[in-house]
Amino acid sequence: MQRCIQPLTRGKGIAKLAQGVQLLLLCLLLSLPSQSLVADSFSDRRAHVGIKLFRTLLAAEQNVTSDAGDDIYFVYVTDQTLAEQHALQFNESTAYSGTPPAKTIALDAISHTKNFTPRALFISQKLNSNELATVVHYTIEQHIISFSPYEGDVEGGVLGGLSVEATIKPLINITTLESSGIDIKSFYLKVAKRHE
Repeated sequence: MQRCIQPLTRGKGIAKLAQGVQLLLLCLLLSLPSQSLVADSFSDRRAHVGIKLFRTLLAAEQNVTSDAGDDIYFVYVTDQTLAEQHALQFNESTAYSGTPPAKTIALDAISHTKNFTPRALFISQKLNSNELATVVHYTIEQHIISFSPYEGDVEGGVLGGLSVEATIKPLINITTLESSGIDIKSFYLKVAKRHE
C-alpha cells in the first residue's frame, strides 16, 4: 500500500504559513489582557488579605505611645482611587470596632504635613525603592506601624506584610520592629513569619 502525498505548491504553502502566523498573533493578542487581569487580581487578592492582616496587626499593638495619633492612612503615589478603595474596605471591616475611619494621603504630602504622626500607614500601591525607603525611614523615626501587601516590601524594611506559601501568614521585619520601638503582642509574633 502506497501513501499518496500531494506536494504543496509554493503559493499554497506560503498562504497556509501566513494564515498560521496570523492565527498565532491573534491568540497572543487575546492572551495579553488576560495575563494582565490575572496579575491585577493577584495584587488585589494580596491587598484584600493584607487589609485583614493589617487590622490584626493594629489590634496586636500594645503600649501605644501618646505621641502617636489614632489616625490610619493608606499611602499612594499616583493611584489615589486604589488607596480610597483600600481605605473603604478597611473602614467597612472596622465600622463597629471604635477604630477611627482610615484616610488616604499622598507620599509626597507626608513629609510636608506639619505634626503628622498617625498610628499606622498602609502602602496601597507598589512603590519604587526610593519611595519605599522614604516610608521606612519615616515610620521608624516616628514609631509608626507600616504595612504593605506587596512582595519584597517587608524585606525592604516595612514592618508588616504577608507571607504567601502553603498558608498565608503575617510577615514581620524584626529589625524594623526593634528599631521603631513598637511593641507587638507575643501571640502575633508567634504566628508570624519573621524576616531578620
